[in-house]
Order: sequence, then structure tokens, then C-alpha cells
Amino acid sequence: MAINPEIVEALKALGLSEYQAKVFIALVGYGSASASEISMASKVPQNKVYSVLKELEEDGLVFVGGSGKGANIYRPNNPDFFIREMRIKYNNATGAARDFLIPLFERSSEQHQSKSIWVLRGTPTVYTKMVEMILNAKAHGEIILATDTLYDLKVARVVEAIRNREIKVKIITYAHGIDDKYEKDVLRELIDMKEVEVKLLEREGRLGTIFLVANGEVLQGTYAILSKEIGLGMVAMWSDNKNFSELWHEFATYLWENSKPIETALPMDD
Repeated sequence: MAINPEIVEALKALGLSEYQAKVFIALVGYGSASASEISMASKVPQNKVYSVLKELEEDGLVFVGGSGKGANIYRPNNPDFFIREMRIKYNNATGAARDFLIPLFERSSEQHQSKSIWVLRGTPTVYTKMVEMILNAKAHGEIILATDTLYDLKVARVVEAIRNREIKVKIITYAHGIDDKYEKDVLRELIDMKEVEVKLLEREGRLGTIFLVANGEVLQGTYAILSKEIGLGMVAMWSDNKNFSELWHEFATYLWENSKPIETALPMDD
């Protein structure tokens, strides 16, 4: 019989070794079998199959009995037993871990709040943190986001995160950020959202940064360039320092108030 590798991986995820998974699958397929038959079907070496069967027997997954000819015959316990036991085990384990680790994390976060600024390296890491900040922002709150290009927000699933929240979102960009069809498509998608407002910052060149102020946190990032030809991806700092985030909120509000509504600053009929 063929051993399905996906089922092997599933059983390994539930705590069985690869040999244990293959032997158990083979035995379930047979219904009952000798060690040599199990070894042949599972492709587990015969000098290993006995110890594996012993382990499975100790875990209650395999029963062993005589054949009347001196050789042991093995049969599997109902797989539903194993699956139910693993569900209970993992539910208990995840529940205990959640009940202990989440309060511990919250207490330690409170103790270290307003003390640290963290450096995030790599574009995926930076945008993942940005999505997390949006999803964790207080309901009916407000966030201010500034970016060089709106299209990056779509690719990095920031737009999707915004769509799934009932929060006021203020987005600041500038003409270079919406100078092609794809960026304008993202702009239309954003301004169609009830709680989103986009403004255009009138200045030459680029913002040269991306930042997000939300829920007493601030993330500010930029692209690190080693040379004209070599980019190192995005590098950002993140902090929940109260004074620092308030300063950034004041700066973001200043930029917002000195930007023009997108509808008056840029025609959208092209």
C-alpha cells in the first residue's frame, strides 16, 4: 500500500515520529498484520519496526496478540481514539499556554512601555507590523498613515486590513504616489471606503518615508540603500513610547492639516 505523505506530516504534527506515523498508517490499512508485513508496507526497516510498534503499543495506539504460530499479530486502535485524545491534549495545552503567556505578555508590556524603541528590518517585517497596528487599533479610533506610494499598501495587504476595521483612517501621499493607473486604482478603492480620507501633500520630490501613527504607537520606515544599485529593503523603528508617539501624532496632524483633499488636488476622471 502507498503511504500518503500528507497524512504522515499530519500525524507528525500531532506528535508521532515519522516511523510511528508510517507504521500506524500501514497497520490501519491492513487491519491486522505481522511485523514483517507492516515493515514491508510502511517501508520502515524491520530492525526498527519492533521498537516502533512497542512505542505505539505503550501509547495505546496498537494492540498485540499471538497468532498461534509464535509470531505476534498487531492491530490498530480506532484512529478516532487517537484523534480525540490529541484534540483534548492540544486544546488543553494551547489553553494553558494562552492563559499563562498572554497575561504575562501584557504585564511585561506594561512594565516596559514607554522605555524602548525597536528596529524592524526587512520590508515584509515592516508591513506585517503595520497591518498588526491597524488590526489592533481601538474600534472607532483614528490612524494617520503617510506613504510614498499607495500601490505598496495594496501589495502588502494594508488596504485589506483597513477595510476590515471600523476606524477613521487618514492617508497622506503626494502626486508621485498616484502617478500611474495602478496607484489610481488603489486610490479609488481607498476613497470608496466610508471611514477613509486621502489627502495630497504638496511638495517637490518624495516623502522619503512611510509612517503610521495609531493607538499610541508609531512606526516610521524608509528604504535602506547600500549603493545606487543595491537596496537593503525597508528598515523602520517602532515604539509605544507615549511622549514619542504624541510627538509623531502632532507632526502627522500638521502634515494632514497642510495637505489638500485628493478630490480638489488631483483629477480622478482619467
